[in-house]
Amino acid sequence: MSKNALEQLKDQLESEAGDDQHSENIAQLKTSVERGMDDADYHPTLREELERAIILFGDDHPELTSAIRAAIDTLSLGGL
Repeated sequence: MSKNALEQLKDQLESEAGDDQHSENIAQLKTSVERGMDDADYHPTLREELERAIILFGDDHPELTSAIRAAIDTLSLGGL
């Protein structure tokens, strides 16, 4: 799974980009995911951001929340 979880999350963020209510948050999270894909030292910070994003997006974006959880699980297991 490893880096694939972040790639899938990035794809999901791109598909959610049209959401006016969360568009700025989605753009910021996408930037963080891209940084996490390139910089392993950023993973602890990315994990914190992803945990906050689950609270932010919650029930409004179930597919995005699922992709975020998968990325968190991968980061937790040290798969990245």
